[in-house]
Amino acid sequence: MKTSYQDKLLSLWTVFLLGTLFHTQLGLMPLFHNQSIALEGAEGTEPIGWILWLMLMFFMVPLIAMLAVTFNRTYPLRKLHFWVTVLFSILNLAHLVADLLVQPIAWYQIALMSFLFLVGLVLNIVSFQWLREGRFHSLLAQGHPTGG
Repeated sequence: MKTSYQDKLLSLWTVFLLGTLFHTQLGLMPLFHNQSIALEGAEGTEPIGWILWLMLMFFMVPLIAMLAVTFNRTYPLRKLHFWVTVLFSILNLAHLVADLLVQPIAWYQIALMSFLFLVGLVLNIVSFQWLREGRFHSLLAQGHPTGG
């Protein structure tokens, strides 16, 4: 039995979200061992509200994407979904590079972020396949028997 693109996308988004949650958890893990997580030289006076909003967006967009993929299979959604996955891959790569610039480098975070980046690339590929399938079905519905 062939797995649908929607099922693959839901699985990939789930892995991505679980990895993102664990990335955050790993950053907080020292607290559970009575160690500080404060960055050296950080004074703690900078407001973090915008960071929290960005983190919320980084969690909400995949959740919304999962719901949209489940209940909507239109071509415009497929196109939007593909570009959202590309944006997330770019953001993941930027985050990976940023993690490499933090001293000392937390290699366990680098390993996890590298894995999440690879999951994101697979998400791009499957999303593109789903987009291409939707274009083909859209063309057939318009009366183009060859799809082209």
